[in-house]
Amino acid sequence: MRLHRFITNFNIDGKNINIKDEVLIHQVKSVLRLKEGDSMQICQNGAEEYEVIIKELSKEDLNLEIIKEITPKTPPLNEVHLYVSIIKKDNFELLSQKCVECGVASITPIITERTIKTNISNERIKKIMHEATEQSLQNKIPKLNRAMSFSEAISEAQKNNFDILIADTKAEKSASPPTSKEMALFIGPEGGFSEKEINEAKNNGAKTISLGGNILRAETAAIIGVWSLTSRKN
Repeated sequence: MRLHRFITNFNIDGKNINIKDEVLIHQVKSVLRLKEGDSMQICQNGAEEYEVIIKELSKEDLNLEIIKEITPKTPPLNEVHLYVSIIKKDNFELLSQKCVECGVASITPIITERTIKTNISNERIKKIMHEATEQSLQNKIPKLNRAMSFSEAISEAQKNNFDILIADTKAEKSASPPTSKEMALFIGPEGGFSEKEINEAKNNGAKTISLGGNILRAETAAIIGVWSLTSRKN
């Protein structure tokens, strides 16, 4: 049976781990109803991971004993940073969850000329991304960046030396593949990016890429794009 798995901060003393994360303690004690003697997995964000057994459990403390260290899951072949137009609440939550499962490195909400909704619930999205990281056996929670304009996002991607890729239905399927292992994938809203935005991106070194011949919803394009790029052999 697969063990429950959590990502949080903790202190290690020999073979003992102490956790004071109130949210996690509530989930373990009151939601999952785990008890002393039960096993689980615990991971430090982006660092070590262990199989542990619960020694003591109270409202304020969770004391664990390390059974064994777990070998981290192999990271994606490429580091993909998603810059995606804000879309409807449920759809943005779905794309955030699935893109994390696909191995995205970070998500940056962007506001484009055709963006209708201009805000998201950061705390809600962060929670979804945290849970998706735990569920998909990854050990580093992707960063959710602040929302920014299209121009600001292009500028930031340039400063980070990312290979900038713009999803465009007019792009040729045979367009040059990305050459870097660090990529910025830009996904527009329903209706896509404007010609002005496409030209601005190209003038700043971006390449347009095709995600196939079908017209995709924004959340579908984001998921497919992240999945294809994280696993792509350059």
